[in-house]
Amino acid sequence: MTLDEALKIVRERYGLRDDYVTAAGVMMYVVGAEKELSAIPVVKLPESGIALLAPEVIELARGAITIEALVRRKNPELFGN
Repeated sequence: MTLDEALKIVRERYGLRDDYVTAAGVMMYVVGAEKELSAIPVVKLPESGIALLAPEVIELARGAITIEALVRRKNPELFGN
């Protein structure tokens, strides 16, 4: 699956916000997923979405990972891990 295909799927499922490039030159894609993020008690600002790298966008589009699993992977400190 290409990134463009994955972005289309993710846009339809969760909504996409602006993308941006980090200071290190890495492209980040902000996925809305407000409904899914709101269901995770430790997420304080679900309306902000979640910033994902291209491989994570593809994983999400394929159904290989959930929004909650991505939040846990990216922010383990929120869950006491």
